[in-house]
Amino acid sequence: MPEIRVLPFDHTFSCGDREPVLLAALRQGLHLRHGCKSGGCGTCKARLVDGEVNLPPGLMALSHDEEADGWVLLCSSRPETDCTIDVSRMELSKDEFLDG
Repeated sequence: MPEIRVLPFDHTFSCGDREPVLLAALRQGLHLRHGCKSGGCGTCKARLVDGEVNLPPGLMALSHDEEADGWVLLCSSRPETDCTIDVSRMELSKDEFLDG
């Protein structure tokens, strides 16, 4: 079961095999900004700092350039290894993140 480390909070949680990162976080009571949960809105966009995820092709809210620069959509990203993601662009406080 992959471990997901979330920056800037330095918090780690487990993600089930083939489970999207966003759903694993929500299941564990963590809050990450999200909207459609299907790759269409981009609200859950975060930077993949380390690790590998399986990201389906053709997501509306993620350009090829963004993907090449390390951006992922957490609603659609299924980790293949332990990962570190940076959610700084979501502008969450640590209390907001932890109080899901």
